[in-house]
Amino acid sequence: MKQGSQRLILFLVTILIIPSITCTILKPKSPAPQRLSDNGSPGNTPDKDSEDALPEATGDEIEITLTTTYQDDFGYWNLHGLLTNTADYPVGGIGLDLKLAGAMVVDPTIIGAYGIAPGDILPFSIRLPLSVTSVDGLEVDLAQIQRVLLDPVRLEIGQAKLATAENGIVTLVGEVQNTTNSPALVYSAKTGLFSADGEIITTASCQVCPGYMKPGEKAPVQFLVFGQPASAVVDHYEIYVAAKEAPAVDDLVIDFIDPVHTYTDSAGRFHVLGELQNNSDKILVLRLLGSFYNQNREIIEAVSYSLPGNSLEPGESAPYEFVINDPLGAVTDWAIQVDLAHTSERISPAFQLTTAGGEITKEGDLWTVAGNAVNDSEQSLRFITVVVGIRDVGTGKLVGLAQQFEAGDIAVGESIDYNVNISPDPAFDTGALEEFVIVLGE
Repeated sequence: MKQGSQRLILFLVTILIIPSITCTILKPKSPAPQRLSDNGSPGNTPDKDSEDALPEATGDEIEITLTTTYQDDFGYWNLHGLLTNTADYPVGGIGLDLKLAGAMVVDPTIIGAYGIAPGDILPFSIRLPLSVTSVDGLEVDLAQIQRVLLDPVRLEIGQAKLATAENGIVTLVGEVQNTTNSPALVYSAKTGLFSADGEIITTASCQVCPGYMKPGEKAPVQFLVFGQPASAVVDHYEIYVAAKEAPAVDDLVIDFIDPVHTYTDSAGRFHVLGELQNNSDKILVLRLLGSFYNQNREIIEAVSYSLPGNSLEPGESAPYEFVINDPLGAVTDWAIQVDLAHTSERISPAFQLTTAGGEITKEGDLWTVAGNAVNDSEQSLRFITVVVGIRDVGTGKLVGLAQQFEAGDIAVGESIDYNVNISPDPAFDTGALEEFVIVLGE
């Protein structure tokens, strides 16, 4: 790791429903991906007046292909399929009618409300009501469609890795890159899994997704797919990412501070521990995103992590830790960034609370830090977060981190007991380690 702080740039954007801000951070030799939304519709709302001026869609712009149905473990029937825009203009607001024996199964389901660019494919999935006990004769028809305004940005889908666990859960992790000269706002990231004969097995939205991407930037994307028939054998996959051109945004500065510590524990889990500092003038709620690579520079895991306490004031620092089970190979490189879609600005900070009666017990590699968190603020609290860290005295490295979260009506002057178990890196001499406790209330 290079000495000194790693400086990241935080990009401020607005997305529908959730106003969000983000930043980009990276480790040396690692790509600096930017990340945004899940399967929502971030970005500016299209100009309705301008859309009303567009010619009407004719109804034959969308081709419904490769549909499949299956019943999940909860008894629900699920419909999965692909929509292809065969027109030379973007369409959206797509409604599908589902009928059994001529009767509507559900109200028309709106898909691709934000828009599908010409030639693009959009996977879709619909869970039918529990009252539907059979899908024999299920009919799927286009109920509505409209032309929309859309400035698509073509993202390049990079290498990906697919793994199926013994319980049938499929993990697909890969990367996308904005190879254009325009910033991109990702508004949809989905995958389709296929059998050897090309039939679709299922579709899924991303759990870890890209977001606001500057020209040239890479971003991780990860899918966790489950519920499909146990007999289905996945032969190949496709990743479908849709993005639109985005305006330039203001930036804020966040520093990721050295030293950063990594180690693999006795259970084979890989840990990254470090600290960051908010050098902007905003009070931030931060969620981090980690990308992990094997010796062949293949991405094998993407993980999100919410910074404890939901509050980071200007000039304030906070610890973080990523832990992965390393399912697709040994980690040899990694990158960390701030998750755009789930980072936001707060009006007022969390309360810094005091502790009382602290006690530490050590049994082998397990430390137990216990005490009382006191609500010495001036108001009742709904949440208290206790963060316990262990640091190497000589190097300043953070070598262990854990937290406890308590919810309830915590009155002024009231205290709660905390009992946090934490296992620091066993490679360090426990006599050269010291603990610290941070208590935040909301």
